[in-house]
Amino acid sequence: MAESQACLLLPGTLCDGRLFEPLLQHWPAGASVRPRIDDFERLESGVSSWCERVLSQAEGPMDVVGFSLGGLLALRLIALAPQRIRNLVLIATNAQAATPAHRERTEQHKALWHASGPLAVARDLLEQSQAAATLSPAAVQTVEDMAQSTPWARFVAQCELNASRPEGFTALSQWEGRLLLISGEQDPWCGQDKQVAMQQARPDAHWVSLPQCGHYIPLAQPERLAQALNAFFQFTPQGLALS
Repeated sequence: MAESQACLLLPGTLCDGRLFEPLLQHWPAGASVRPRIDDFERLESGVSSWCERVLSQAEGPMDVVGFSLGGLLALRLIALAPQRIRNLVLIATNAQAATPAHRERTEQHKALWHASGPLAVARDLLEQSQAAATLSPAAVQTVEDMAQSTPWARFVAQCELNASRPEGFTALSQWEGRLLLISGEQDPWCGQDKQVAMQQARPDAHWVSLPQCGHYIPLAQPERLAQALNAFFQFTPQGLALS
């Protein structure tokens, strides 16, 4: 049996390892990749410090799976150390640079946190992402619980990353590893247009679009997500044609 490969799972804004628990329940036994979740510790010290810590903990080249904001961090990793990232999966992510609208929205969310707490921010994100139609009540509760467990300083760091992120297309086009894009057809933030833009930077990328799925893919369709990831990592592209 081939030696297992390290696979770093990066959650999104106001999320932690609980985001990936349903996915890991479907992770196939004996898979060639060994998942490890990073909950963004030390992100408060800045993106560069976070990247240095992640790279120092990896013994060799690694695979990275980034969801939403986690995808933005994954793009920073391949820009900083492209030779250290072997395979990359971007889930509900886009590579566009931040705009004034991103800054305005993050400032609004920080004000909402101060006025009403993290639960109010989580509920606003759920409403904006139109998650009610694609998430179970238990999944919605998970999003709310993760938000309430997020320290204020970590949330501020996440807001700053989202509001000041550089474009990631250059890093994608220059990086030589294998790329998988996964999006939900009902995602208002990272839908088809964002995925097409990344495919233009990387025409060789695989792209899986999940029907009846919004932004929170790991909670909404963990089994189909696991199927796509396993097919990608096991080098069986035919498995990417999900039924």
